[in-house]
Amino acid sequence: MPKKIVILNGSPRRKGNTSALVKAFTDGAESVGHTVTEFFLDAMNIHGCKGCFGGHSRASALLMAAEGCGFDDVLLYYNHLMEHLKWDNLGHVLAGGNGDIGDIEGKPEVSAAYELGKSIT
Repeated sequence: MPKKIVILNGSPRRKGNTSALVKAFTDGAESVGHTVTEFFLDAMNIHGCKGCFGGHSRASALLMAAEGCGFDDVLLYYNHLMEHLKWDNLGHVLAGGNGDIGDIEGKPEVSAAYELGKSIT
């Protein structure tokens, strides 16, 4: 059954390395019939949690990041968030050491993002 997938892209660069991972994921997801909508968080007026516990649902999530090198803090926060919201973790693609736009091109993480997109059921 096709899914509606929402991507919250926190990268400030719309043509950067994280966006390349998101595009690969989107291509994979759309190749099996899913619909993907992407939002760029840097252009949105977002406010913090209000403590309403409204995020508790049977939703799922995944994580992709392509900057920096150490993702321990990112994964810790992500795993904590998944536990708190009671969401299923469908996977993640982390590609460190990609500082300049285009650094991600040709790296195996791009294929991994595509395959992750295809794997959503």
